[in-house]
Amino acid sequence: MGYRNSNSMKFLGRLYTFFQAAPIALEEPAVIIHSPFKTGTTTIGNALVILGVGAEDHGYHRNLNIDYKEQMNEANRLALKSKSFNRFKRAHGKRVSLLLSGLAEQVQDYRIFGDVPFGHLRMHPFTKKLLMPAAKFIWVDRDEVAWLESARRWHLSHPDIYPGFDERWSRNPEHEKKKLIKLRDDGFHEFSRLQKRFPHDCLVLSLEKDANWDKLCHFLGKDIPAAPFPVLNTSR
Repeated sequence: MGYRNSNSMKFLGRLYTFFQAAPIALEEPAVIIHSPFKTGTTTIGNALVILGVGAEDHGYHRNLNIDYKEQMNEANRLALKSKSFNRFKRAHGKRVSLLLSGLAEQVQDYRIFGDVPFGHLRMHPFTKKLLMPAAKFIWVDRDEVAWLESARRWHLSHPDIYPGFDERWSRNPEHEKKKLIKLRDDGFHEFSRLQKRFPHDCLVLSLEKDANWDKLCHFLGKDIPAAPFPVLNTSR
């Protein structure tokens, strides 16, 4: 014992904690709306509340996005390089679960996720499925022209979240549109990889064509409610 200095003891303590800790997995059913912002995710979230999936959408949590930025980035990197969900879980499941255990604990009382960090595209769908094995995923498609304009207005109206985007859109709007389209296309590619492994847990909805109860209720095994489908906010 005498040859071990205090630093090595601290390192061994952290190593022991890492390997002894139990990975976090939220086993309760949940629904994650995994599609870009301004695609109607709020509308779908409201529909899920009416169907009784959860009491409310977890909503946007900037503090969690900031506090777990590095952990989410590392989990994304590991997921992107994995050829399948099974390989991701086998090779990196425990590490990723431990990295994001604090985040998982923060959201464990919620069942609907339509905004960052669990909603939208901030986290890879493999990571979300790892942390929430019983979760179902919804991708929402929206008319591209309407979506791009809505995203542009959102960027410009929230300078606290998107500083400098007014200048970007003014200087080169086509470049900003291309970046958004790439974000969407890359996100759908990764969603499709999850869908290939879990076809019954993944649904693609068209905001314009599927703004009704039929497809959503069939996917969730819910009866069609008497309440009308939430009104689409097409003005934003």
